[in-house]
Amino acid sequence: MILYSILEKENITISDSQINKIINISENNLSTCLVMLEYTIHAKKYVKPINLYNQLIDKFILDIYNSTQITDILNLRDTIHLMLLYEVNITIFFKKLFDYYVNIDIESRKKIMILNVIANNNHTFHLASKKLYHLECLVTNIILINNTEELNSIENVINFY
Repeated sequence: MILYSILEKENITISDSQINKIINISENNLSTCLVMLEYTIHAKKYVKPINLYNQLIDKFILDIYNSTQITDILNLRDTIHLMLLYEVNITIFFKKLFDYYVNIDIESRKKIMILNVIANNNHTFHLASKKLYHLECLVTNIILINNTEELNSIENVINFY
C-alpha cells in the first residue's frame, strides 16, 4: 500500500507486475522496497539492487585505486553518497576493499599502511555518526598513500587520522 501511495502522490505509473516483483524480492522490507522502487523509476525497469551494490562497490574500489590526486575525491564523492543513500552494506564494502589491497601487487610498506587505514577506518566508521566524513577520509588516505613515493613524509598525517 505504501508503494501505491507514493506512486499516486508522485504521479508515477509502474505496472502492477513490477510492483509485485519489488515487494516479493524485497521480502516486505520497506527500505529495500523503496530503493528498488527508485531504481525502477529511474531505469524504467526492475533492477535487482544486490547486483547493483556489488557492481557499485567493485567499480568504486577500482576508481579509488586508479585515482592519482587528492582532488579525485570530488569525483568519488558521488559514489560515496550513493552508497550511503542506498544503504549499501558497508561491512561488505570494507571486506572487499581490504581483500582487494591484500591481493594486489604494490610496495609492501604501502600495502601495510593502506590495510591499517582500512582496518582503523572500519572500526571508526561503525562507531561514528558522521559516515560520509569517515568514508571520504578513508578514500583520501588511500589515494594519498598510493600516490606518494616518500612514505615517511605522510606517515604522521595518516597516523593522525
